[in-house]
Order: sequence, then C-alpha cells, then structure tokens
Amino acid sequence: MRIAVLGAGAVGCALGAGLARVAEVRLVARGDHLAALQRDGLLLDGRRVRLPAAERLEPGANLVIAAVKTQDLDGALAASRGALGQARVLTIQNGLAAEGIAARHVPAERVVGCVTALDAEMLEPGVVTVGRVGGLVLSGAPDVAALLSQAGFPTRVSANFAGARWTKLLVNLNNALLAATGLTAQEAYARRDLPRLSVRLVREGLAVARAEGVRLERIPWADPRQVALLARLPEEWAARLLAARVRRDAGSVPLRGSTQQSLLRGRSVEVAWLNGEVVARGRRLGVPTPANEAMVAAVERVAASGEPVPPAALA
Repeated sequence: MRIAVLGAGAVGCALGAGLARVAEVRLVARGDHLAALQRDGLLLDGRRVRLPAAERLEPGANLVIAAVKTQDLDGALAASRGALGQARVLTIQNGLAAEGIAARHVPAERVVGCVTALDAEMLEPGVVTVGRVGGLVLSGAPDVAALLSQAGFPTRVSANFAGARWTKLLVNLNNALLAATGLTAQEAYARRDLPRLSVRLVREGLAVARAEGVRLERIPWADPRQVALLARLPEEWAARLLAARVRRDAGSVPLRGSTQQSLLRGRSVEVAWLNGEVVARGRRLGVPTPANEAMVAAVERVAASGEPVPPAALA
C-alpha cells in the first residue's frame, strides 16, 4: 500500500515511521520541519528515519492520513484535491467534525474516521518523541486496521464510532486547561483547584453527549464507566480521582497536550473544535456549558497575547 501523511507533525510522523516498516510512505510537511526532514531525515526517539518528504501531496497514494489539526483540514484537503485521486482519507483529528469536513472533498465512503491514543511531541523541526501508544479506533476499513496493527499501533474497527469520537472529545476538553495556564499535565493535576475545573469541563461535555443520545464507546485510556463515575461522585472526590489517574498515566515525561504544543509553535489552536464544540451543541440543546465557554475565551486570549493565565485565576 502507498501511504501519504498530509501534515506530518508529531502524530503524523510517528504513524508514518511505523507504517514505513510495512508499506511505502511519503510525508507532506512545510517550513523548517520539511527542510529538516529533507536534510537530515526524521529523528524519532533518537532513531534516524529517512522518509521521502515534500511540500505538496503527490498523486498515487492509496491511503492519505490527514494529520493536520481540525481547523486546517478543509484547507489542506482543498489544496490537495487534484492529487487525492481514488485514495481513502484517514481522519485522525480531535473533535467531532473531521469526517464531515473530509466528505466535502472525497466521497463519504472513502473517508475513514480514526480516534488515536498516541502521545507524541515535536520538540523542534524534524525531532519527534513518542510516549504511550494506546492504539487506534477506526470507523471502518478492516484492511487499514490490520496494517496499522502490523505497524505497531493496535487498531480495531468500531460499530459505534460516533461514541468513540465523543469519548475522545471528553478527554481532550482538558487540553485547554494546559494551554491556558502553560502548565504540564503533571503540574496542573498536582494542584487542588484545576482538577475540580477539569471535572466540570467533562461533566458539561457528558451532559451534552447524553442530550444528543450518544452512547459513549470505550477507547484506549478512556472507559465510559469512569467518565460516568466522575459525573456521579461529589466534585471534590471526582477531582481527586481524576488527578490521581492523570498523574499515574502521564508518567515522568512532561505532558503538554496538542493545544499547548500548537501555542508553543505559534500555530492556530483547535479549542473552537473541542470545548467550542461542546458550547455550540449545548446551546442548540439548551444544556448550559459555562466552564467550557470560559475555557474557549481563556485559550483564545492566550493565543492572542502570548501570556498564560495564572492557574488560580483560571480556576
């Protein structure tokens, strides 16, 4: 199979390097990152991996892994439409909108949704580190699932992919916490105030999901039963439970989340597609989401000013 990674950032490079062991892979990147890939290859966890890299998608791929952020997906696919051909498009974005966006550019039956549980961070152009690899959940395409599993990313196909998307969204709501404060997950969840705010974000998201009639789906690192428990427990207990879980799972390597990584690289942020999605759907359904609304405003202020919000003020 010929695979192209469109927007090969941290997660895209990690997937591309793994898949290169079992398929033909090309990376599509830009700027200093592209220059580093072309000059030195990809430095992945201290290992040098050389993969073809270009600024634009070239025709001939059977599978295009769309690895840009949600806010950039429409533009990236529009710019690549002439080279997509008959390729399937694998959407690995956070949030709920990616498959609908991709279906504007290729027939819906060629869009494969993907929820990822993969910690990866780009430290500098051409340099990527990978932490935990939980695996992936796809909306279909058993052959692609088998290939990803063969490449070292345990993958399954779900009949309730919408539920998997929602479960991942609830987890990602707390990306905004780290982006707004500039703290790592380890630092944020060592405090007493921020875990309580985290619980409120998740509870609001869960209320919107339930109002939509969504049945949450288990994904790597996130069990719907644990999410439901956070909603039932007193807030202080739920905050302690969540903080202990995050600190345990995060380990010792500083964990920043994708939104904070975008801020550090001077890129646009996806908070409107995460917490903002909860706010927008909550308004349509009459479900109040004040904590998520405040988080959207806080992250957008930080993106505009470059100044993080003091954690106590945010809480």
